[in-house]
Amino acid sequence: MPFEIDMLSVGDADAIIIRCTDQLDEHIILIDAGNAIDGEKVVNHINNWTDKSEIDLLIVTHAHDDHIGGLPTVLDKITIHEAFIHDPSTYAEQIRSLKTIATREQLEKATRSLSGLTSVISRIDSKGIPRREPFTGTTHIMPDGAVLTIAGPTEEYYSQLAPRIKAKTVETEMRADADLVDESDDTDPFNNSSVITVVEYDGRTYLFTADAGPASFLSAIASSPVALADVSWMQIPHHGSKRNVTSILIDHFCPDIAYVSATGNDSHPNPSVIRLFQKAGCAVYGTYKSGSLHHHRGELPPRPGYVTATPLDENAQ
Repeated sequence: MPFEIDMLSVGDADAIIIRCTDQLDEHIILIDAGNAIDGEKVVNHINNWTDKSEIDLLIVTHAHDDHIGGLPTVLDKITIHEAFIHDPSTYAEQIRSLKTIATREQLEKATRSLSGLTSVISRIDSKGIPRREPFTGTTHIMPDGAVLTIAGPTEEYYSQLAPRIKAKTVETEMRADADLVDESDDTDPFNNSSVITVVEYDGRTYLFTADAGPASFLSAIASSPVALADVSWMQIPHHGSKRNVTSILIDHFCPDIAYVSATGNDSHPNPSVIRLFQKAGCAVYGTYKSGSLHHHRGELPPRPGYVTATPLDENAQ
């Protein structure tokens, strides 16, 4: 039966739609909704390319505007049956305690992020949408035997927010180009608290990473009930930033296919990151080169306007 992943072309932002169907049911999952200007694009895509134009599960990965900005539009225009979202009010004191290690700019961004996510939660609650906090081990059953599992963060890790595990403590011989990737980890606590999601379907594993960093991945690998090695499909984290994945982790995940949502400048994606995925034998595709990306299993009707995507070259251009 058909299984689809649509990564919409929204620049340095995320909006991903998963669709799984069997003979009796169609199931739609939305992971994030891009910036505020992207809300209509998400709504139109669901209305145009799904049958029931509803969302069975909304996953909000973390609080940044490029992930939650489009949600007010989506929440107002499409029926949503359940939401996975962390409630920042529970952890407000831990976030404020970051003032001892954060810059003023980071603190201001954290304050805006908390405000934006709190607003989204209020909108979800006002519409009576059931919500759960997506900690490691939380599951969601889909049609045709597909299972969605939250691989990270654990509740303990999320409550800390700031990264506690450093990828640089793992000693290994780095490959060529790896020195161009910053192995010291993404320092943004919100990125490192991103929800890491795994979908298992038809013997394959699909890994959705949001803006998670090396510390997040090491924690997920250690605690996830689903093995995160040798995945079939993977989202390159944080639009291909050089601080969010290491050669060690790429070798561990070893994806056959990877998608990246980015604008295509030198940072997003970083060419060294793309090369490391390619050297691991992975075919890499970018929204900035091919537009909205569509991955599917099973027979599907043709989509007018969609063409076969072109993999990125070794310079990520």
